[in-house]
Amino acid sequence: MGLLATAPWFIAKLGLALAAAILNRRRPYWYLDLFGKAPDLVDGVSVRQNFYKGRGRRRGFTNFLSEIQLPGAGVDFRPEAWVDRAMKSIGLTYEFESGDAEFDQKVYVRSDSESFNSYLKAHSDFREAVVKLIDFGAIKIEFEASRILLRFRDNYVGDSERLKAFAKFATLVAQLKHQVDFKDDPHTGKIARVRVAAWIIGVYAAVSVYEYGIARGEIFLNGSSFAKFAGLWAAVLLLALCVGMWAWFRDSSRTPRLFVDYSALLILAVVPFFMAVIADLDRYVDFAKPVIVDQLVTSVDRIETQGRRRNKVRYVGCFERAALAGRSGPAAEMILPRCLDLSRSDFESLQRGQGVRFHIGYGLFRFPWIKRIQPLEM
Repeated sequence: MGLLATAPWFIAKLGLALAAAILNRRRPYWYLDLFGKAPDLVDGVSVRQNFYKGRGRRRGFTNFLSEIQLPGAGVDFRPEAWVDRAMKSIGLTYEFESGDAEFDQKVYVRSDSESFNSYLKAHSDFREAVVKLIDFGAIKIEFEASRILLRFRDNYVGDSERLKAFAKFATLVAQLKHQVDFKDDPHTGKIARVRVAAWIIGVYAAVSVYEYGIARGEIFLNGSSFAKFAGLWAAVLLLALCVGMWAWFRDSSRTPRLFVDYSALLILAVVPFFMAVIADLDRYVDFAKPVIVDQLVTSVDRIETQGRRRNKVRYVGCFERAALAGRSGPAAEMILPRCLDLSRSDFESLQRGQGVRFHIGYGLFRFPWIKRIQPLEM
């Protein structure tokens, strides 16, 4: 319990969140770099391909990848779905329309570059290449500053027709370098900032939820007042964030991608992130003398559960709610959780019917938390 309540653990959580954000910059390419086949030459284009299927999934994904050099580029296509049409109809986003009925009906274009949109409208061969990939079952066609990514559901590694269609598309994309200026995309920097913020906040919140809720099994001793305080401010932040995101990206055809990939994670993580930061500050900036609360151990149990990869062991101790010694003031107002997850050392040092002393820290914001558990000789 000492490690979780020290500044190094706080720094470690921030480091983990930053590392996740940096790793995400390579997504979805890292597994291609690690596990992809050696590049194949298809119609003069070097193509890397792999099939990825996660644990427990019935269907996987095939990825085709080719290297390019298009500084500032950020465009992707996918099959247009009902949610895209619904978002356009209510004015939440807009989509560039090329004037080609078949293309506009089948393909959702996510590009905020006026230069590229004009090029797409004027070149039917580019539109035909995209439609052909969509007809082949592509669920994502994306090119960024250095790579082109094509994704299919199910296994199409080595499929000659799809590889040739991708090679033709890659050749057309490579020609954009001399014909399109991607620097006129006003949302490129915003997308990068939202992506980084979403992953930093999301990972920090997830680690904190694990720390406070699973690893320790502890609830805040005066949880109701903490929940009211943090929940109120989190709700205000959440509302402000939703309004701000809509205002920031309302004129962007890439908004659906942001909401799905980044903004949804950012919005959902705000509440636990805000509460986690308050809890961290409350604990890490706690130099006051702890309050002592004595209780009686009613049971200690070692619980083993079957996991997917390995068995999980929990050490649980339950205690009487009433203090053994008469207390008044702050200690009497605290409500200790009846059952707590213990460390193995704490578990082995306790037995039923034994007294236990809780050292309760008050924290920066006066939210009590358990600093240490000490067995008592009865």
